[in-house]
Amino acid sequence: MKRLKNYYTFLREAQETEETSSAQAQAMAPPEVNTNPTGKFVGVYFGPGLPNDKGVTGISDAARNQYITDLTGMLRQHNQLPELVEFLSKYPQFRPALVRIKVMTSNTKGGKVNRDVAERRQQYMVNLCIEAFRKIGVGQYKNVPVKENFLYSLISKQLDYELSDNEKLFSGMTDQQEQSMDRWGYVLVNQVLFSGLDDRKLDQITTSMENAKGWLGIFDDDEDAIVKAIEKLQNYSDLVTLNQKLMDRGGLGLQDFLNSVITNGLTSWGDDKNERNKIVNHINNISKTSGKGKIAGQNSGGLTINFQ
Repeated sequence: MKRLKNYYTFLREAQETEETSSAQAQAMAPPEVNTNPTGKFVGVYFGPGLPNDKGVTGISDAARNQYITDLTGMLRQHNQLPELVEFLSKYPQFRPALVRIKVMTSNTKGGKVNRDVAERRQQYMVNLCIEAFRKIGVGQYKNVPVKENFLYSLISKQLDYELSDNEKLFSGMTDQQEQSMDRWGYVLVNQVLFSGLDDRKLDQITTSMENAKGWLGIFDDDEDAIVKAIEKLQNYSDLVTLNQKLMDRGGLGLQDFLNSVITNGLTSWGDDKNERNKIVNHINNISKTSGKGKIAGQNSGGLTINFQ
């Protein structure tokens, strides 16, 4: 059996050598993340007149609280918040835009005043976003508040303050009629999407797990190699894809594969308790950061994985 063991060891070491540089690069860089507009937005109506010392007019406390409530609900609906907070804590150099702000104004006092009005309205809306972020938990990580600058960087600001038609056509003309439609500002909500590992990397993980499985899943299994393969998975979608790849290769899925290799309790070949615990903990960790909760456990029959 020693020769068989050496054969599997050779395959695994050759593959690990090939993957070393890409694995190191992957550890330093964030996984692929995209922000897609959801089509959801919160419209904020600013009342008539120039901004007061707080920057706005015509917004009651009740209206302000409702804006924050609406925005908080949309962010909760369209983002996997535990995964998002975990990602932002691990990759502080990366800032996905959770929201985009657009402000309009057609104040009749001229271009300079127009810009001042727009900037104050924009800051008011930024403050609404900051409060919404804190309500959904983005404002802290492991009960430690994050800096304000961090939260500001999650906001894409577009100071597209609108000139009235007359101001666009005639330079210096400032006595045209105000338009109520230009008193609106908008907070557009984005969804942050985490893609996990690409298909090639998941193929490599599947192959490395198969190579680590000994003869009949009984002799010469390399449990440590299987644990390392599982720990490369980044999120719930990786688990689902790995499960499917194992079935596509003639198996019964991830749960069956692990139970055929990782022994449940003391046997004549030893006890894989530590390996089982590591696998269950990692699967649950990446599942929770994807907003799925715990999906792995142990019972008298071995490991259990309940895909949702």
